[in-house]
This record gives sequence, C-alpha cells and structure tokens, in this order.
Amino acid sequence: MNVKKRIALIGVLVIFIFISLMTGAVNFDKYLEDKENDVTNPDIDIIEAWSDFNKDYILFNVKVLGKINNNCTYTFTVTNGKEEVGLTYTNKKAFCSLENTVEYEIKDNNTLTLKIPSNLFKSWKKFDFNVMATDKRGEWDYMSSFKDMMLDDPAQKEPTDKNIKIKITYVKYEIKRVEKGKWYARYLIKGITNGVDHVSLNFVTYYNNGSFKKEKWIRGPITIYNESFLGTEINVFYFNSTKRNWKEWKFEVEAKYPVNESKFKWTNQKKEIKKYSIIARAYRDAGEKYWSQAVYDTKPVFTKEGVYYIPKKSPDFSLSLLIFCYLLLQSIKKLKA
Repeated sequence: MNVKKRIALIGVLVIFIFISLMTGAVNFDKYLEDKENDVTNPDIDIIEAWSDFNKDYILFNVKVLGKINNNCTYTFTVTNGKEEVGLTYTNKKAFCSLENTVEYEIKDNNTLTLKIPSNLFKSWKKFDFNVMATDKRGEWDYMSSFKDMMLDDPAQKEPTDKNIKIKITYVKYEIKRVEKGKWYARYLIKGITNGVDHVSLNFVTYYNNGSFKKEKWIRGPITIYNESFLGTEINVFYFNSTKRNWKEWKFEVEAKYPVNESKFKWTNQKKEIKKYSIIARAYRDAGEKYWSQAVYDTKPVFTKEGVYYIPKKSPDFSLSLLIFCYLLLQSIKKLKA
C-alpha cells in the first residue's frame, strides 16, 4: 500500500483523544480558532475549524492560512469519550473510519469541508473533535475542542481485579538528534504478569504546575518492522508477550522522525517537567472489564541534544508521533482484514 493511501486511512489522531466530561444536551456545533504563523508551512497552518449540524449531515470544516494542499493530510477525530470516528483528506480523496468514502469540498482554496451523515452520531450523548494538518516533512498543526482533557489521570484509577498481578521490571529510553531536522528515539520496556489476556500501555507527562498529559492507550499485541512514511522511519514497533499469556512481555520502539527543531528546547523543558510515568495495565479478559495496573515513574535527564532515562525528551511529541504512525498502520490492517 502506497504512502498516500496509508496517510489517508483513519484513526490517526487518537493519540490526542481525552474523555470529555461535558454534560447536558449534545452540542454538535463547535468553533475553534488558532493564531497565525505558529508553524512554518502556511498550508498546514490551521486558523479556524468548526462543525455544522443539520438533521441529515454534519459538516467538518478547516481553514488554513495558505491553501489546501493535496500533498498534505487533514484529519478530524470525533469522539464521545468512548467511541471515535476518523475523517481524513489527502491527495484529492476523503476517507472515514465508518464509511469507505466521504464527500468533500474545497472553497476559496483555503477551506476544506468534509460531509458525513449525522445519523452516525444519533446515539451520542457527548461530542467533541480535534483536527490536525500534517505535511510530508512531519510538521503539523493541531486544535481541539476538548476542555477537560487533564481530568482523567490513568495512574489514579482503581483496579477492578486485584488478583491480577503486573509489574514493570525494566525501563530505558533515549531521544537524541542524529542529523539536522531528524531525531532518533528508542524505548525498551519489560514487565511480568501472573497470566492475562493482554497488556496495554500509557505514557503520562506530569508538569511542575500540577497539570499532566497522557497518551492514547496502546493495546498489545503489535508487531511492525521497517515501515517508513510521513518522514518517519520505524525500524521496530513491537509490543507483545515473550512468555505465554503475557507472563513476560516487552515493548520496544526504534525509529527516526522529523522534527521542527525550533519547537525543541530541551533544557527549558527540564524546568517544566516533574516526572514521566509509564502505566502498564493487565487485562484478564478481551473486553477489558477486569484489570490491574503498575506505574513506573521516571525522571528524565535532559541534555542539549536530547533526553534519556537509563536503569528519558519529554514524550509530548516524539512518542506521540511514533504512536501516531503506529495507529495509522493499525487502521490499515483493520481495513485490509
């Protein structure tokens, strides 16, 4: 499957999905705006995004400072806190995670509209979306309607089955500059359980101001080798049991990825970040009703060239992009199945 097709297939923004706590009547009309020139490529510089609802359709609109570029990718991820729907446009084609195609229109060269039947959301009690624009270099711009995304710390959740035993036994990570505009990332995490159906991982950055940022849960098993797209070269993305029933397991990532280096000021982030935690959650059942978890806290070591933790950059972007790439591949595999 070619690069453009990979990019177009949906589900790519779930890294940024957080549970919305909004209550009351469902508001399907959302409006977002962003400042201009916060990225270098005007064709992905999002300045407005909004949704319009009527009884037959919901329209998702994004306006950029430059023009809608067929060599770029524009993606909406819509959620009710539990379900997600992905909409993606690239290379004169639009895709939806629930439909093979979706109608689109480009107005004034700078505004993209994606049209999807509103009955897909008829049972939803909540509604939010985020939007991302990405170019081939890996530079991106992003906006979200989520207001309460810092209210759900997975490390504080109470296990539903304390008979499940899980432990993280080893953590090592390193992110460093290998060439201008290109960074290298390697993660190695190992653990043990007393035998479960599967394990999922999350990564949470805690800041000194009391806030935190979590990632999308990554559910094993995953095995990806030697994939390359969006400027990212993935040598390995492996998360699987190494001893029957996840009694021993391993998460390993090794990749190079593009970076807008003006956004990376490692020594400044040292003052902002309190800790970086890995959360491993073991599930006894495939439906994920019964689980317990382990939390492994790390204190990243910052240098001028990157960050590390040995037995740590902040995962804010580097691991997010790698998970972003992994989710693209997972979407492709599901659609091919």
